[in-house]
Amino acid sequence: RENHSRGLVDLLHAKKMGALNVIFPIMIVVVETAASPIQIVSTTSTSKDSLTGPDKMIALTLPDVVDLRDIQFRLEPKFESYTTSNASSNPFFQILVHSKPGHFEARSLIRKTWGSVKEIEGHIVRVAFLIGSQSSAEGKFFSDQKLNSAESIPIKVFRDLRSISSLKRKSNLAGRLTEEAYTYGDILQGSFLDTPQNDSIKHMLGLKWAQEQIASGIKPDFILKTEDHVFIEIFHLVNFVQAVYSSKKAHERSLICDVIPRGTGPRENNMISLVPLPGHQDPVELYPDYCSGSGFLLSPDLVSEILETSTKVPKFWNGDIYVTGLIRQALRISPKYLNLRYSNDEQSYMKWLESKSTLPLPYIFVTLNASNPDGMVDVFKRLWTKTISIQNQ
Repeated sequence: RENHSRGLVDLLHAKKMGALNVIFPIMIVVVETAASPIQIVSTTSTSKDSLTGPDKMIALTLPDVVDLRDIQFRLEPKFESYTTSNASSNPFFQILVHSKPGHFEARSLIRKTWGSVKEIEGHIVRVAFLIGSQSSAEGKFFSDQKLNSAESIPIKVFRDLRSISSLKRKSNLAGRLTEEAYTYGDILQGSFLDTPQNDSIKHMLGLKWAQEQIASGIKPDFILKTEDHVFIEIFHLVNFVQAVYSSKKAHERSLICDVIPRGTGPRENNMISLVPLPGHQDPVELYPDYCSGSGFLLSPDLVSEILETSTKVPKFWNGDIYVTGLIRQALRISPKYLNLRYSNDEQSYMKWLESKSTLPLPYIFVTLNASNPDGMVDVFKRLWTKTISIQNQ
């Protein structure tokens, strides 16, 4: 152990002095097995088996890499019905919608459509919007220095209403976000820059908050992660999951989703270019099976397991691949397929929308094209209008 540790220090020192021709950030995987001492394995030669097998893995990164466990909440949701640990008051779904600080219209659209449904046949549905701090592309919200300073102590906006009323917030994004959080009580914001490179941090933020909720006695049947450009047929979702996964055994250690086969990239229309896994040139060469980011359901018993395993599995920026691919594989969990209930094909859902069919939307999750905001808003509203019309028949 001591010799390996010295070797690692020497390696990092050599890089600092310019003696090594490697690209930052570098990642070293430390593998410890029962049959052999700790080994330091260069990521340029690490096989997929050494990353996901039963061996104990620790990802050692340079100091400037953010620790996924070190996440602070700046704004937190407040749901008035969450006042007891009585099972009847617990939500059936806790939905975590991944959004961006400036996506006010997308959040408003969800609140007015599928997110407006609070209960279906006795099943409580709760929606929280997950965001980071403003990225430089949107203008400085919090500087990197401030995020790590004493001033970044989380703002508990609902703990002191007097402090809220004394602030003038409408002139900037930070003010609008705080006002939005106060008005709707559904914003969960973390102290990290909301950039694609921090996507895995956003996932950990949501799971960390969910873990705290569970520890306080608020235990949903399922936690659902989705995106703010996804239309959810919420009635179909609740009825389907209740019918198929209602028994305790059916949803123990469950991950339910649109499974993307290993070696392929995301299907989402607006997904930015993917980068390779550490040490590999092919960006999708070693992706394991993982879940579409449009929506995946987790049983609450997996939350603590995922958070714990995230400290051992080498980090990857894409949160969907990291959580539902790399971490899932390390936990030896097989995802449950829900593929036929998803659509990101405009022709398929528009066919239903423009038809005279009185049958419900055949999909639960519809991924819309976020690169065309006006078109997305129009289709979102039309999907909801027809869904409600059919429900009211």
